[in-house]
Amino acid sequence: MAAAKKNTKQPKKVTQTRREVIQEALPEAPPPVKAPRPPGKKGKSPLVWNADRYVPWATALARAGLNKKQIQQRMRVGKTKFYEWVALYPEFAEALQVGQDEAAARVENALFQRCVGFEVEESKITGRPQLGADKKPLLGDDGKPVIVPERVERTRKKVVGDVTAQHIFLKAWKPDRYRETRELTGPHGEPLVPKKTIMTVLGTDEFREYDAKVRAKLAAQADAEEAKK
Repeated sequence: MAAAKKNTKQPKKVTQTRREVIQEALPEAPPPVKAPRPPGKKGKSPLVWNADRYVPWATALARAGLNKKQIQQRMRVGKTKFYEWVALYPEFAEALQVGQDEAAARVENALFQRCVGFEVEESKITGRPQLGADKKPLLGDDGKPVIVPERVERTRKKVVGDVTAQHIFLKAWKPDRYRETRELTGPHGEPLVPKKTIMTVLGTDEFREYDAKVRAKLAAQADAEEAKK
């Protein structure tokens, strides 16, 4: 009986292009500070204000792009208590505002980069898929086959500026020149005065009489030119 032939066929080479987007992770919660529970009282201990815990945490969460409702939920603080802290502790309210301002500045910078264009690095990986025990390609967390790299090519590509982003940026930074609404007042806030026309100067009846005289004069000139011919 002939021996079975071994399958020595290698899998075909494949090429993948990867562009990784690195997202900033939310800051981890510091250990909570709770008030001591009175003896014999059941239930959870109430949270107490602690500047060392909540001020830097609020700044970090706001910097990550969370709004006040999301920050309140992330801190696991009741809505009423959260806004009491905002009203009672200026450093807490300032921490939220500082973080929001930094997040807005990052968005403005990203919008500017989208307007003028930017460069991105792409990695092109060429290799063979890694096979499992069943001789089938192994899949990674992204659902794509795991590649045993044989060659990696990195290229930088230029992403051109986006017209829509440019429109938004110019309307926000130069509203006097690029806004779509028309100004109904003068440059110093005074009301605009329509240009005077002969109709507004003479009035309706006077204009009709003036118009009749002009038409009669033009007709007489036309008759005179015709008579010369």
